[in-house]
Amino acid sequence: MTDKDAIEKALLLGVVRDKNWNILILNNITENYFSINNKPLYKFIKDYVDKEQYPDLKIISYEFKIDDISMAEYMSITDLESLCETLRKDFVKDKLQYEVGKLNDYADELETNPDKYIERLTNVCDSVKSISTHTNSVGLFDNIENILQIDPSDVISTGFKELDDKLIGWKRGEELAVFMARTGQGKSWMGLKFAMAAALQGERVGIYSGEMSLQQLQERILCCAKQSYTTTKEEALQYILDKHIDIRVLTQKELRRRANVNDIEAMIVRDNLSMIIIDQLSLMEDVTARPGIPLRQQYGNISMDLFSLTSKYSLPCILLVQSNRQGSEQRNGPLLENIAESDAVAQNATRVISMKNENGTLTMNLLKNRYGAAGLTQKYDVDFAINKYKPIFDYNQPNLNTARQAKVRQIFSNSNQTF
Repeated sequence: MTDKDAIEKALLLGVVRDKNWNILILNNITENYFSINNKPLYKFIKDYVDKEQYPDLKIISYEFKIDDISMAEYMSITDLESLCETLRKDFVKDKLQYEVGKLNDYADELETNPDKYIERLTNVCDSVKSISTHTNSVGLFDNIENILQIDPSDVISTGFKELDDKLIGWKRGEELAVFMARTGQGKSWMGLKFAMAAALQGERVGIYSGEMSLQQLQERILCCAKQSYTTTKEEALQYILDKHIDIRVLTQKELRRRANVNDIEAMIVRDNLSMIIIDQLSLMEDVTARPGIPLRQQYGNISMDLFSLTSKYSLPCILLVQSNRQGSEQRNGPLLENIAESDAVAQNATRVISMKNENGTLTMNLLKNRYGAAGLTQKYDVDFAINKYKPIFDYNQPNLNTARQAKVRQIFSNSNQTF
Protein backbone atom coordinates (compact mmCIF):
# COMPACT_ATOMS: atom_id res chain seq x y z
CA MET A 1 0.00 0.00 0.00
CA THR A 2 1.65 3.21 -1.18
CA ASP A 3 -1.26 5.69 -1.28
CA LYS A 4 -0.79 8.15 1.59
CA ASP A 5 -4.52 8.49 2.28
CA ALA A 6 -4.93 4.71 2.36
CA ILE A 7 -1.93 4.29 4.69
CA GLU A 8 -3.35 6.83 7.12
CA LYS A 9 -6.83 5.26 7.12
CA ALA A 10 -5.44 1.73 7.47
CA LEU A 11 -3.39 2.80 10.48
CA LEU A 12 -6.21 4.65 12.25
CA LEU A 13 -8.78 1.92 11.58
CA GLY A 14 -6.26 -0.72 12.68
CA VAL A 15 -5.79 1.19 15.95
CA VAL A 16 -9.56 0.98 16.53
CA ARG A 17 -9.73 -2.69 15.52
CA ASP A 18 -6.85 -3.66 17.85
CA LYS A 19 -7.79 -1.11 20.51
CA ASN A 20 -4.15 -0.03 20.43
CA TRP A 21 -3.83 3.75 20.62
CA ASN A 22 -0.51 3.21 22.42
CA ILE A 23 1.18 2.31 19.15
CA LEU A 24 0.77 5.93 18.03
CA ILE A 25 2.16 7.16 21.35
CA LEU A 26 5.18 4.85 21.18
CA ASN A 27 5.99 6.02 17.66
CA ASN A 28 5.44 9.71 18.49
CA ILE A 29 2.69 9.90 15.85
CA THR A 30 0.45 12.90 16.47
CA GLU A 31 -2.31 14.73 14.60
CA ASN A 32 0.34 16.64 12.62
CA TYR A 33 1.34 13.45 10.82
CA PHE A 34 -2.03 13.12 9.11
CA SER A 35 -3.32 14.89 6.02
CA ILE A 36 -6.15 17.39 6.17
CA ASN A 37 -8.57 14.74 4.92
CA ASN A 38 -7.77 12.36 7.80
CA LYS A 39 -7.30 14.79 10.68
CA PRO A 40 -11.07 14.62 11.46
CA LEU A 41 -10.84 10.80 11.68
CA TYR A 42 -7.84 11.08 14.03
CA LYS A 43 -9.70 13.56 16.27
CA PHE A 44 -12.86 11.44 16.20
CA ILE A 45 -10.98 8.37 17.46
CA LYS A 46 -8.98 10.37 20.00
CA ASP A 47 -12.12 11.83 21.53
CA TYR A 48 -13.24 8.27 22.30
CA VAL A 49 -9.79 7.21 23.56
CA ASP A 50 -9.67 10.21 25.91
CA LYS A 51 -12.82 8.74 27.49
CA GLU A 52 -11.10 5.34 27.65
CA GLN A 53 -13.30 3.99 24.85
CA TYR A 54 -12.99 3.01 21.17
CA PRO A 55 -15.62 3.81 18.53
CA ASP A 56 -17.42 1.04 16.64
CA LEU A 57 -16.01 0.48 13.15
CA LYS A 58 -19.53 0.57 11.71
CA ILE A 59 -20.04 4.06 13.13
CA ILE A 60 -16.74 5.17 11.56
CA SER A 61 -17.76 3.63 8.25
CA TYR A 62 -21.00 5.58 8.34
CA GLU A 63 -19.63 8.90 9.63
CA PHE A 64 -16.67 8.99 7.21
CA LYS A 65 -18.36 7.30 4.23
CA ILE A 66 -16.00 4.33 3.95
CA ASP A 67 -17.54 1.62 1.75
CA ASP A 68 -17.44 -2.07 2.66
CA ILE A 69 -14.82 -2.97 0.03
CA SER A 70 -12.41 -0.26 1.20
CA MET A 71 -13.05 -1.15 4.85
CA ALA A 72 -12.23 -4.80 4.15
CA GLU A 73 -9.00 -3.75 2.44
CA TYR A 74 -7.97 -1.58 5.38
CA MET A 75 -8.83 -4.33 7.85
CA SER A 76 -6.64 -6.82 5.97
CA ILE A 77 -3.51 -4.90 7.00
CA THR A 78 -2.39 -6.05 10.44
CA ASP A 79 1.21 -4.77 10.66
CA LEU A 80 0.61 -1.41 12.33
CA GLU A 81 4.32 -0.93 13.09
CA SER A 82 5.13 -0.89 9.39
CA LEU A 83 2.36 1.60 8.76
CA CYS A 84 3.71 3.87 11.52
CA GLU A 85 7.21 3.68 10.05
CA THR A 86 5.96 4.47 6.55
CA LEU A 87 3.89 7.38 7.81
CA ARG A 88 6.78 8.74 9.86
CA LYS A 89 9.22 8.60 6.93
CA ASP A 90 6.75 10.35 4.63
CA PHE A 91 6.15 13.04 7.23
CA VAL A 92 9.88 13.68 7.70
CA LYS A 93 10.41 13.80 3.93
CA ASP A 94 7.57 16.28 3.44
CA LYS A 95 8.80 18.38 6.36
CA LEU A 96 12.33 18.42 4.97
CA GLN A 97 11.15 19.41 1.49
CA TYR A 98 9.10 22.23 3.00
CA GLU A 99 11.98 23.55 5.13
CA VAL A 100 14.50 23.32 2.29
CA GLY A 101 12.05 25.17 0.07
CA LYS A 102 11.94 27.96 2.65
CA LEU A 103 15.74 28.04 2.67
CA ASN A 104 15.75 28.70 -1.05
CA ASP A 105 14.09 32.03 -0.32
CA TYR A 106 17.28 33.07 1.47
CA ALA A 107 19.76 31.73 -1.10
CA ASP A 108 21.21 35.23 -1.59
CA GLU A 109 22.57 35.05 1.96
CA LEU A 110 25.12 32.48 0.81
CA GLU A 111 26.94 35.42 -0.75
CA THR A 112 25.91 38.32 1.49
CA ASN A 113 25.69 36.71 4.94
CA PRO A 114 26.82 33.05 4.96
CA ASP A 115 26.89 32.86 8.77
CA LYS A 116 23.20 33.76 8.92
CA TYR A 117 22.42 31.16 6.25
CA ILE A 118 24.31 28.52 8.22
CA GLU A 119 22.24 29.46 11.27
CA ARG A 120 19.04 28.96 9.28
CA LEU A 121 20.33 25.62 7.98
CA THR A 122 21.21 24.52 11.52
CA ASN A 123 17.70 25.39 12.69
CA VAL A 124 16.23 23.31 9.88
CA CYS A 125 18.44 20.34 10.80
CA ASP A 126 17.46 20.62 14.47
CA SER A 127 13.79 20.85 13.56
CA VAL A 128 13.87 17.77 11.34
CA LYS A 129 16.08 15.83 13.74
CA SER A 130 13.59 16.33 16.56
CA ILE A 131 10.84 14.57 14.60
CA SER A 132 12.90 11.97 12.76
CA THR A 133 13.91 9.94 15.79
CA HIS A 134 12.28 8.49 18.86
CA THR A 135 14.05 6.85 21.76
CA ASN A 136 13.15 4.45 24.51
CA SER A 137 13.80 4.87 28.19
CA VAL A 138 16.41 2.68 29.87
CA GLY A 139 16.27 0.68 33.07
CA LEU A 140 17.64 2.37 36.17
CA PHE A 141 19.41 -0.84 37.13
CA ASP A 142 20.74 -1.72 33.66
CA ASN A 143 24.50 -2.41 33.98
CA ILE A 144 24.44 -0.92 37.47
CA GLU A 145 27.34 -3.16 38.40
CA ASN A 146 29.55 -0.87 36.29
CA ILE A 147 29.15 1.79 38.98
CA LEU A 148 31.08 -0.46 41.31
CA GLN A 149 33.85 -0.77 38.73
CA ILE A 150 34.49 2.95 38.03
CA ASP A 151 38.23 3.51 38.19
CA PRO A 152 38.86 6.45 40.53
CA SER A 153 42.10 7.13 38.70
CA ASP A 154 40.16 8.01 35.55
CA VAL A 155 39.71 11.62 36.60
CA ILE A 156 41.61 14.86 36.06
CA SER A 157 43.34 16.38 39.06
CA THR A 158 42.18 19.86 40.03
CA GLY A 159 45.77 20.91 40.76
CA PHE A 160 44.87 21.39 44.43
CA LYS A 161 45.65 18.43 46.66
CA GLU A 162 43.08 19.63 49.18
CA LEU A 163 40.32 19.80 46.52
CA ASP A 164 41.34 16.41 45.15
CA ASP A 165 40.94 14.99 48.65
CA LYS A 166 37.40 16.32 48.73
CA LEU A 167 36.31 16.09 45.08
CA ILE A 168 38.54 13.22 43.86
CA GLY A 169 39.09 15.32 40.72
CA TRP A 170 37.18 16.39 37.64
CA LYS A 171 35.00 13.63 36.25
CA ARG A 172 35.36 12.79 32.56
CA GLY A 173 31.87 13.45 31.29
CA GLU A 174 28.71 14.67 33.00
CA GLU A 175 30.78 17.28 34.81
CA LEU A 176 29.79 20.94 34.77
CA ALA A 177 31.70 22.53 37.63
CA VAL A 178 30.62 26.10 38.36
CA PHE A 179 32.97 28.56 40.07
CA MET A 180 31.18 31.62 41.35
CA ALA A 181 32.54 34.90 42.72
CA ARG A 182 32.15 38.63 42.50
CA THR A 183 34.31 40.62 40.10
CA GLY A 184 37.98 40.81 41.05
CA GLN A 185 38.03 37.75 43.31
CA GLY A 186 40.31 35.63 41.10
CA LYS A 187 37.96 33.51 38.98
CA SER A 188 40.06 33.87 35.82
CA TRP A 189 43.24 33.07 37.74
CA MET A 190 41.58 29.96 39.11
CA GLY A 191 40.52 28.91 35.62
CA LEU A 192 44.12 29.17 34.42
CA LYS A 193 45.30 27.23 37.46
CA PHE A 194 42.93 24.39 36.55
CA ALA A 195 44.00 24.59 32.91
CA MET A 196 47.69 24.37 33.74
CA ALA A 197 47.14 21.48 36.15
CA ALA A 198 45.23 19.48 33.54
CA ALA A 199 47.74 20.28 30.78
CA LEU A 200 50.60 19.06 32.97
CA GLN A 201 48.76 15.74 33.19
CA GLY A 202 48.79 15.50 29.39
CA GLU A 203 45.22 16.69 28.88
CA ARG A 204 44.27 18.79 25.89
CA VAL A 205 42.67 21.87 27.44
CA GLY A 206 40.62 24.59 25.78
CA ILE A 207 39.81 28.01 27.21
CA TYR A 208 37.14 30.41 26.02
CA SER A 209 37.94 33.86 27.40
CA GLY A 210 35.22 36.40 26.82
CA GLU A 211 37.04 39.34 28.36
CA MET A 212 40.79 38.82 27.96
CA SER A 213 42.86 38.86 24.81
CA LEU A 214 45.36 36.18 23.84
CA GLN A 215 48.21 38.44 24.99
CA GLN A 216 46.65 38.94 28.43
CA LEU A 217 46.17 35.21 28.80
CA GLN A 218 49.79 34.61 27.81
CA GLU A 219 50.98 37.03 30.51
CA ARG A 220 48.92 35.24 33.13
CA ILE A 221 49.88 31.72 32.09
CA LEU A 222 53.53 32.66 32.47
CA CYS A 223 52.73 33.68 36.06
CA CYS A 224 51.10 30.29 36.56
CA ALA A 225 54.30 28.61 35.37
CA LYS A 226 56.57 30.54 37.71
CA GLN A 227 58.00 28.48 40.53
CA SER A 228 59.03 31.47 42.67
CA TYR A 229 59.43 35.27 42.62
CA THR A 230 62.92 34.86 41.19
CA THR A 231 61.65 32.90 38.18
CA THR A 232 61.87 35.06 35.05
CA LYS A 233 59.30 35.04 32.27
CA GLU A 234 61.89 33.40 30.03
CA GLU A 235 62.38 30.60 32.56
CA ALA A 236 58.62 30.20 32.95
CA LEU A 237 58.24 29.94 29.17
CA GLN A 238 61.02 27.35 28.98
CA TYR A 239 59.27 25.35 31.70
CA ILE A 240 56.09 25.32 29.60
CA LEU A 241 57.97 24.32 26.46
CA ASP A 242 59.84 21.55 28.28
CA LYS A 243 56.56 20.11 29.57
CA HIS A 244 55.03 20.18 26.04
CA ILE A 245 51.91 21.85 27.41
CA ASP A 246 49.15 22.45 24.87
CA ILE A 247 46.32 24.80 25.80
CA ARG A 248 44.03 26.09 23.07
CA VAL A 249 42.38 29.49 23.37
CA LEU A 250 39.32 31.13 21.84
CA THR A 251 38.53 34.81 22.46
CA GLN A 252 36.05 37.35 21.19
CA LYS A 253 38.80 38.73 18.97
CA GLU A 254 38.95 35.54 16.92
CA LEU A 255 35.17 35.22 16.78
CA ARG A 256 34.40 38.95 16.41
CA ARG A 257 31.49 38.27 18.78
CA ARG A 258 30.64 36.37 21.92
CA ALA A 259 30.87 32.59 21.75
CA ASN A 260 27.88 30.27 21.77
CA VAL A 261 27.72 26.56 22.48
CA ASN A 262 28.21 25.72 18.80
CA ASP A 263 31.55 27.54 18.86
CA ILE A 264 32.56 25.61 21.97
CA GLU A 265 31.57 22.29 20.40
CA ALA A 266 33.52 23.12 17.23
CA MET A 267 36.56 23.90 19.37
CA ILE A 268 36.22 20.60 21.25
CA VAL A 269 36.04 18.63 18.01
CA ARG A 270 38.66 20.60 16.07
CA ASP A 271 41.26 20.58 18.85
CA ASN A 272 40.36 17.14 20.25
CA LEU A 273 39.94 18.59 23.73
CA SER A 274 39.63 16.57 26.92
CA MET A 275 38.74 19.57 29.14
CA ILE A 276 37.12 22.96 28.51
CA ILE A 277 37.08 26.11 30.65
CA ILE A 278 34.55 28.91 30.04
CA ASP A 279 35.44 32.39 31.29
CA GLN A 280 32.70 33.40 31.73
CA LEU A 281 28.95 32.63 31.45
CA SER A 282 27.84 36.26 31.10
CA LEU A 283 30.09 36.60 28.05
CA MET A 284 28.45 33.78 26.11
CA GLU A 285 25.39 33.91 23.86
CA ASP A 286 22.43 31.56 23.94
CA VAL A 287 22.32 29.97 20.50
CA THR A 288 18.58 29.36 20.88
CA ALA A 289 17.74 32.86 22.15
CA ARG A 290 14.90 34.77 20.59
CA PRO A 291 13.91 38.39 21.20
CA GLY A 292 12.29 38.83 24.58
CA ILE A 293 13.75 35.73 26.26
CA PRO A 294 14.85 36.72 29.81
CA LEU A 295 18.54 36.64 30.62
CA ARG A 296 17.91 34.11 33.39
CA GLN A 297 16.44 31.68 30.88
CA GLN A 298 19.31 32.24 28.46
CA TYR A 299 21.87 31.44 31.16
CA GLY A 300 19.92 28.31 32.02
CA ASN A 301 19.92 27.25 28.35
CA ILE A 302 23.66 27.85 27.99
CA SER A 303 24.54 25.88 31.12
CA MET A 304 22.34 22.98 30.05
CA ASP A 305 23.92 22.97 26.58
CA LEU A 306 27.39 22.94 28.14
CA PHE A 307 26.45 20.04 30.39
CA SER A 308 25.20 18.16 27.32
CA LEU A 309 28.60 18.70 25.68
CA THR A 310 30.35 17.18 28.70
CA SER A 311 28.23 14.05 28.29
CA LYS A 312 28.60 13.91 24.52
CA TYR A 313 32.39 14.27 24.50
CA SER A 314 33.26 12.73 27.91
CA LEU A 315 35.06 15.74 29.30
CA PRO A 316 34.69 18.16 32.23
CA CYS A 317 33.64 21.78 31.73
CA ILE A 318 34.68 24.41 34.27
CA LEU A 319 32.25 27.32 34.06
CA LEU A 320 33.14 30.63 35.70
CA VAL A 321 30.13 32.75 36.68
CA GLN A 322 29.41 36.01 38.41
CA SER A 323 27.86 36.26 41.84
CA ASN A 324 25.23 38.90 42.38
CA ARG A 325 25.87 41.83 44.70
CA GLN A 326 24.31 40.10 47.69
CA GLY A 327 26.91 37.33 47.40
CA SER A 328 29.67 39.66 48.57
CA GLU A 329 27.79 40.21 51.81
CA GLN A 330 28.02 36.54 52.85
CA ARG A 331 30.70 35.91 55.47
CA ASN A 332 32.44 33.01 53.70
CA GLY A 333 31.39 33.85 50.16
CA PRO A 334 28.37 33.59 47.86
CA LEU A 335 25.65 30.96 48.27
CA LEU A 336 23.84 29.00 45.56
CA GLU A 337 21.10 31.60 45.32
CA ASN A 338 23.71 34.27 44.62
CA ILE A 339 24.49 33.00 41.10
CA ALA A 340 23.76 36.10 39.05
CA GLU A 341 20.56 36.00 37.00
CA SER A 342 19.89 32.27 37.10
CA ASP A 343 18.83 29.52 39.49
CA ALA A 344 18.91 27.07 36.57
CA VAL A 345 22.71 27.31 36.39
CA ALA A 346 22.99 25.78 39.86
CA GLN A 347 20.46 23.11 38.91
CA ASN A 348 22.41 22.15 35.79
CA ALA A 349 25.79 22.13 37.56
CA THR A 350 27.29 18.95 38.99
CA ARG A 351 29.39 20.97 41.41
CA VAL A 352 29.20 24.57 42.56
CA ILE A 353 32.10 26.23 44.36
CA SER A 354 32.00 29.81 45.57
CA MET A 355 35.08 32.00 46.04
CA LYS A 356 35.78 35.00 48.22
CA ASN A 357 39.10 36.81 48.51
CA GLU A 358 39.68 38.94 51.57
CA ASN A 359 43.10 40.51 52.03
CA GLY A 360 44.88 37.63 50.34
CA THR A 361 42.87 34.88 52.04
CA LEU A 362 40.87 32.95 49.49
CA THR A 363 37.89 30.96 50.79
CA MET A 364 36.37 28.28 48.59
CA ASN A 365 33.05 26.71 49.62
CA LEU A 366 31.72 23.54 48.04
CA LEU A 367 28.02 24.40 47.85
CA LYS A 368 26.86 21.52 45.67
CA ASN A 369 28.43 18.19 44.83
CA ARG A 370 26.42 15.71 42.79
CA TYR A 371 29.09 13.07 43.34
CA GLY A 372 29.67 13.36 47.07
CA ALA A 373 29.41 15.49 50.18
CA ALA A 374 28.90 19.24 49.99
CA GLY A 375 29.23 21.88 52.67
CA LEU A 376 33.02 21.78 52.67
CA THR A 377 35.28 24.83 53.02
CA GLN A 378 38.93 25.35 52.08
CA LYS A 379 40.99 28.47 52.70
CA TYR A 380 44.24 29.51 51.01
CA ASP A 381 46.81 32.23 51.37
CA VAL A 382 46.94 33.36 47.75
CA ASP A 383 49.54 35.30 45.78
CA PHE A 384 48.30 36.04 42.28
CA ALA A 385 51.68 37.52 41.26
CA ILE A 386 52.92 33.95 40.88
CA ASN A 387 49.47 32.31 41.18
CA LYS A 388 50.38 30.33 44.28
CA TYR A 389 47.94 28.99 46.83
CA LYS A 390 49.08 27.93 50.32
CA PRO A 391 46.42 25.88 52.12
CA ILE A 392 45.13 26.95 55.51
CA PHE A 393 43.94 23.87 57.33
CA ASP A 394 40.92 23.72 59.62
CA TYR A 395 40.81 20.34 61.24
CA ASN A 396 37.23 20.89 62.39
CA GLN A 397 36.03 20.69 58.77
CA PRO A 398 34.16 17.51 57.71
CA ASN A 399 36.35 15.54 55.36
CA LEU A 400 36.58 12.31 53.40
CA ASN A 401 37.55 9.19 55.25
CA THR A 402 41.25 8.47 55.61
CA ALA A 403 41.29 5.53 53.22
CA ARG A 404 39.67 7.58 50.46
CA GLN A 405 42.13 10.43 50.99
CA ALA A 406 45.02 8.00 50.75
CA LYS A 407 43.64 6.62 47.48
CA VAL A 408 43.38 10.11 46.01
CA ARG A 409 46.94 10.97 47.03
CA GLN A 410 48.11 7.74 45.42
CA ILE A 411 46.29 8.62 42.20
CA PHE A 412 47.94 12.01 41.90
CA SER A 413 51.30 11.14 43.45
CA ASN A 414 53.02 11.50 40.06
CA SER A 415 51.69 15.03 39.64
CA ASN A 416 53.70 16.87 42.28
CA GLN A 417 54.26 20.10 40.39
CA THR A 418 53.37 23.36 42.11
CA PHE A 419 52.50 26.47 40.17
